[in-house]
Amino acid sequence: VLEELENLGLADDTIVTFFGDHGFHLGEHGEWAKNTNFEESTRAPLMLRIPGKTDAGITSDALVEFVDLFPTLVEATGLPMLDLCPAGLSTSTILCREGESLMPLIDNPANSNWKTKAFSQYPRTLRSKGNIDSVMGYSMRTPKYRFTQWVKFQGDPIYMPDWSVSYGTELYNHLQDPGENVNLAEKSGKVWCWK
Repeated sequence: VLEELENLGLADDTIVTFFGDHGFHLGEHGEWAKNTNFEESTRAPLMLRIPGKTDAGITSDALVEFVDLFPTLVEATGLPMLDLCPAGLSTSTILCREGESLMPLIDNPANSNWKTKAFSQYPRTLRSKGNIDSVMGYSMRTPKYRFTQWVKFQGDPIYMPDWSVSYGTELYNHLQDPGENVNLAEKSGKVWCWK
């Protein structure tokens, strides 16, 4: 693609993005699927080529999310940045954005002011004693931890979690357990909080 952009004389005026929608388990955690909140499912490729910015190549281990792609493209093209969506009102706001532009990270891959957490979620159906409950796993990844809380979820038309009904908690220390095999929340029975 990049070679053809050069051939057509468009390389200096074209931003290219490459990303996948999810990762995939190849037997880890007994899964052969993409449908979890584990690292293998939530980590996915994201590559950008922005003329004049990434020509020499840039890599970063910083936490980024796909919601950061739109504001990045807006800033890279020089368009005016949209306001962040108001909390709890993004579905009723005509035009707003989630995520942050990656441009500060592209300008300085060691940027110490970059975000310290990334979020993901994935639904499950719980069947017990003839009842069927919708459950949503909300996951937060920091450089050191992954925390996931599984809660009751009300679907159409409300689409809201019920945080008072919890089905499980997971906490993994990525410095000691990058494969997310030891659930510290289950192991200790403690409630975990961190800043």
